[in-house]
Amino acid sequence: MSGPSTAAVLDYYWRDYVGIIPPDAVPGGRDVSNKTTYIGQAHYYKAGLLIGSVYPGKPDINMACYGYVKSAKVGVKILCSRNLNYFTWTQTDRKSLHSAMIGKQLVFGGCKDDKIINIGRVAYQGEIIVGSVLGYEAENAQLCFAHEDKEIVVNSYEVLTYNKA
Repeated sequence: MSGPSTAAVLDYYWRDYVGIIPPDAVPGGRDVSNKTTYIGQAHYYKAGLLIGSVYPGKPDINMACYGYVKSAKVGVKILCSRNLNYFTWTQTDRKSLHSAMIGKQLVFGGCKDDKIINIGRVAYQGEIIVGSVLGYEAENAQLCFAHEDKEIVVNSYEVLTYNKA
C-alpha cells in the first residue's frame, strides 16, 4: 500500500491561531491603518467552517453567517504556506465566478451548510476584508464578510487561487 502522490499534496495548511501570526501565514488584506491582515477560519456550530480576517494581536475572528456576525476565540485557524508566491487574488463577480475559474484551483476555505466555500476579499470602507465565497449556486456566487457588527454581502470581489507551477 502506498501513500498519496506528491503531485496531489497541496502546499498550504490551516494552523492553530492563538494570537501570534506565524511567519508562513498567507496575507489576506489590510486594515484601516494599512497593516497586513491574514486569512482565518473557525467553526460556527449552526453553519460550519467559516472565513474571517485575522488582525495581528487580536486572538479572535469575526465571521459573517445568516445575516449576523459571529465571533470565535476557540479553535481559530490561520491559513499558512511555505510558498506564498503560489497564491493569486483574481477579480471576479457573482455571475462569472464559475466560468472565470475554469482551469484554476480555488483555495478551499471551509463549508457552510455542508457546501464548500472558498476564500474571497473586497475593499470596503478603507480596508481589504476577507470573507466566504458562497459559490455553490451558479451565477449567484456572492462574498459574505463581517464588518463591525454586520454581515455584508457583495457581488464583485477577488477570489484566492492556488497556482503551483
